[in-house]
Amino acid sequence: MVSQRGTLEVVMATFNGAAYLQQQLISIESQTWRPDRLLVRDDGSSDGTIALLKSWSETTAGWLQLLPPDGLQLGCCGSFAALLAMTQAAYVAVADQDDVWEPQRLERGMVVLQAEELRRGCFAEEPAMLLHSDATLINAQGVSLHLSLWDWHGLGKVCPGLAALAVGPRVTGCTMLLNQACLKQALPIPEQVVQYDWWLALVARHANGLLELPEALLQHRRHDANTSGPIRWIHLRQKWQRWLAIRRQWLAFQSRFSVTVSQRLAWWSNWALRAYVDGRI
Repeated sequence: MVSQRGTLEVVMATFNGAAYLQQQLISIESQTWRPDRLLVRDDGSSDGTIALLKSWSETTAGWLQLLPPDGLQLGCCGSFAALLAMTQAAYVAVADQDDVWEPQRLERGMVVLQAEELRRGCFAEEPAMLLHSDATLINAQGVSLHLSLWDWHGLGKVCPGLAALAVGPRVTGCTMLLNQACLKQALPIPEQVVQYDWWLALVARHANGLLELPEALLQHRRHDANTSGPIRWIHLRQKWQRWLAIRRQWLAFQSRFSVTVSQRLAWWSNWALRAYVDGRI
């Protein structure tokens, strides 16, 4: 087993998540590789979320750290961008408020990630690396939907190329574990991004550091309040708006990392294929 090296933190954005939050907090606190800190930002909850988080902060002696309210509603992407900008840990895992982690989610991810770092001769430094896994799907009541996250999104087990990542989200934030090098390259997350996890995946893939772990390391809950999901047929106007958003994100990425012309052309051809043949974007 790879030696445990470097601090590990979990970041979580919450919003009116009291119905499921307690179970998720227990699953994170009970990890076989216990994170050094759970950093939480609430986006203006009006239910019992904040009271629950404050109680956890007190009973865990500050292990759960709730950011002071700033009066801003940033949404899912903005909240996670703010959290990622605050952590200085060597490794960072991302958590949704309503999932349930398997006990060895962090240990399994860290062993795989650090083994790859060791193979490349680094720890939490260059190159930027991000590991994401599969997950089992459960409904609002916690009952298995007998479907994996990757199957639900129609994803294979082969690491996607940069062009494929440019036109469609293929990495889900709640399954992510990344090193500090990846975080440094990704920050600050531009305002043009469609989703923070999409951006992080692009950064890691550009650095040849995107790792796929086809194991279900958590239970991903699907319910009416989810902010993510697979793209299906949408209205033509929505499709056009989404295309513009994806293009803005890609241009921001190209500007940050000086992506070559050939990669840009590959993105355009891949976009045309998915938009007009597949119909998913």
